[in-house]
Amino acid sequence: MKTCCLLALVFFVALSLAQDENEAQDENEDSGITIEAFEDNGNLTRSDEKAYGDAVDTLCGRFTTKRVQVKGNTIGTFTVQKQTRRCVAYYSLKGSCLEMKLTCSTFFVDNRDPGRCKNGDRFLVKVPGNKRPMRYCKNDKPTDRFPVLSDSKMKIWFHAHEHKRFKSKAISCQVECSKTK
Repeated sequence: MKTCCLLALVFFVALSLAQDENEAQDENEDSGITIEAFEDNGNLTRSDEKAYGDAVDTLCGRFTTKRVQVKGNTIGTFTVQKQTRRCVAYYSLKGSCLEMKLTCSTFFVDNRDPGRCKNGDRFLVKVPGNKRPMRYCKNDKPTDRFPVLSDSKMKIWFHAHEHKRFKSKAISCQVECSKTK
């Protein structure tokens, strides 16, 4: 009896999923949008407005290094998770973008030396023209009012201290093109 009820439940779930899929296909056919229309843009984003691109997002694992090209209409994210020990991202400009900007929304980097960010976890940003990288820790972060700007390239990295006593939270930053040709 239980097996019969279970099979009937699975059948109804499969039937409803198939109906939803058919309805979604009908909606896509009615809208006239094809996959080819999106594949022409090399950025996987729409050209008329800024959008999150597929290839510019950096989700940091335990040890991650990534090179990212910032184009005129993209917004890239740099996301650090709790298990991340070291994550580096190299951003460079491409195409019509003249300047990129880094801002962070979610940010807490635990450090016992908030003035110099030397004892604990740290978040660093290096741009050409500065001899040393800018260090960020605690709640000190690049904001909309005081972003990090670069007209050529930018290196962003997070380094977690060896000791587990430092409890940095998740970090979420955005790199976007701020000036275009």
